[in-house]
Amino acid sequence: MRAGFTDLGSVIARDITNMYLASAYSNDIVTLNVTRDIPLTIGGKGYKIELKNATKDHSASIDIVESGFTGYRVSTTLSSIHDPVNTRGIVYSGSGAINIRFKKNESRWLWIN
Repeated sequence: MRAGFTDLGSVIARDITNMYLASAYSNDIVTLNVTRDIPLTIGGKGYKIELKNATKDHSASIDIVESGFTGYRVSTTLSSIHDPVNTRGIVYSGSGAINIRFKKNESRWLWIN
């Protein structure tokens, strides 16, 4: 299960990194969307994907958490994001897909649904 969570977190982090890098040198308003299918279960269990905002002590991250009270949690750091970015969103595995949206204007916005 941990390997599946880690692999999925890495795929999502790669998508976000590509979006971030594609907009890095543009002075224009940039809006990017990526939709990716996600497994309904990993290791036979449902899960949720949380996009965590950066704080002064921690980088932004993608957290994948097994359903239930004592489930596994795997966190993938978004090390490509060096500037402040406003993040938010939770996606549940039952949806079967994740939509990642990035917008750069006066500030940067990143969200999942």
